[in-house]
Amino acid sequence: MVRSIVVAVALASGAFAGFAVKAQQGAPGAPAAVPQITIPTRWLVTFELGPKFDATKRLQEQTGFMEHVTAIKKLADDGALLVGGPLLETFESHKPTGAAWIVDAPDVEAVKKLVATDPWVTGELAKVQSVRAFFAGTGAWLPGAKAPAKPAGGDAKGH
Repeated sequence: MVRSIVVAVALASGAFAGFAVKAQQGAPGAPAAVPQITIPTRWLVTFELGPKFDATKRLQEQTGFMEHVTAIKKLADDGALLVGGPLLETFESHKPTGAAWIVDAPDVEAVKKLVATDPWVTGELAKVQSVRAFFAGTGAWLPGAKAPAKPAGGDAKGH
């Protein structure tokens, strides 16, 4: 379940904007050149709930919620956080099971520095589960891609 949600977040991320294929032009009649692919350094960061997360409270009621929102909004405004949000057990329960971010950073060390700016991480409400290199292959949120009129799986209520 969590894997499918992480994949859905990744595919719907908008993290695709930096992907570029540069075809080399050859002489007429020459064999087609192999395209050079420029891969942006994007990272999928997954989080699990930390030891200080209070499962009896809603997300907005957690200690430091507004500080967390302010910090991740700054990351987004700075262009480092491309997409992020909670992973939920179901849409009906809204019970958080963790979170996922897709970030634009040059290397793992830079990702760790970004994560360290989040008060929920430093306050132990969230804990990094994994940091993985992420290559966005395709998706409807690509700039210039035509979005479907209705999501393939329906809306959050299954319509």
